[in-house]
Amino acid sequence: MIKSFSQLCGLILVLVFTNASAQEANDAGSYLQFIGNQYEEMSKDMMSYASAVAHGKSARKVEKRRVELLQQVKESERNVRRMKPFQKDSRLRDSVAAYFRLCYLVLIEDYGKIVNLEDIAEQSYDAMEAYLLAKETANHKLDEASNRVDTVYRTFASDNQIRLLESRSKLSEMIAKTERVNVYHRTMYLLFFRSYKNEAYFFEAMSRADVSAMEQTSNSLTSNATQDLDKLRSISPFNGDTSLKNICQRLLVFYQKEGNTYFPVFTDFQLKKEGYEKMKKALDAKRPADRNQNEIDAFNKSGRDLNAASQKISSINDECNKNRSILIKSWGELSEDFLSKYTPKYR
Repeated sequence: MIKSFSQLCGLILVLVFTNASAQEANDAGSYLQFIGNQYEEMSKDMMSYASAVAHGKSARKVEKRRVELLQQVKESERNVRRMKPFQKDSRLRDSVAAYFRLCYLVLIEDYGKIVNLEDIAEQSYDAMEAYLLAKETANHKLDEASNRVDTVYRTFASDNQIRLLESRSKLSEMIAKTERVNVYHRTMYLLFFRSYKNEAYFFEAMSRADVSAMEQTSNSLTSNATQDLDKLRSISPFNGDTSLKNICQRLLVFYQKEGNTYFPVFTDFQLKKEGYEKMKKALDAKRPADRNQNEIDAFNKSGRDLNAASQKISSINDECNKNRSILIKSWGELSEDFLSKYTPKYR
């Protein structure tokens, strides 16, 4: 969402009049300035909304802010539509009004959808991707519309012999910086989240005693963690800060080891348990006099193997739970610190 507003804020420019009568220049300049003020008001509110989300507040928690923003956009559109065409040229007025209308629709429809997607985003990697894609789609719509307005804005200035001296405002810089922070954090989060969900799928399969699914999800965890570690190595620290990258790397190494080393032990235990229960069922179906020694020896050995496997997974499970708890807590703290430290606070 915010990327388009960094461009938008760039439209708040210094006007220099050249080769035009004073009256004409002042009229055209005032026309541009009025529209620029509408942009600026909306930009500030958008930045306030984005800042609230970036500093750890969910889309649902800042729903009131979104409703307030809708009112501001609506008011800005109304103010622009009331303007008369400048010397019978309505292109700038209509373009800006259409942009505000699109902003209103995106906030109503796209960001309304985002609020709903947020509720289910944690359920799967695909749901999380859909949630983040919805944000990017909304941003793209605004970005394209902003570019169209920018073109019309500059054409108006050129047609009326007004030279625009561009300079990045403080607000524009804040918005651009916020976008860089969000993109970096989003990239790290998805690398972490894919393995996080693969691990959850393994435990779900284990709760169902589904050996086939356990093997599949264990392999997926190992493969995805390995792939994402490779991706992570090519990502530079953010402004020299390695904290988020390092914790993401530690988590992926942990998940890789789980899938490659620990989870096969859980799967082996489940296979031994099934084998033991199958033997027990077969023996129980026979009268004691009909059981041969080989069957009894095999059953006893299966019981010893199952007991040894049980002790082994108990130790591994304790180790996994301890390491996971430490790493997830660190991820949450460092992630929050990263967003708080690098996202500009506004209002």
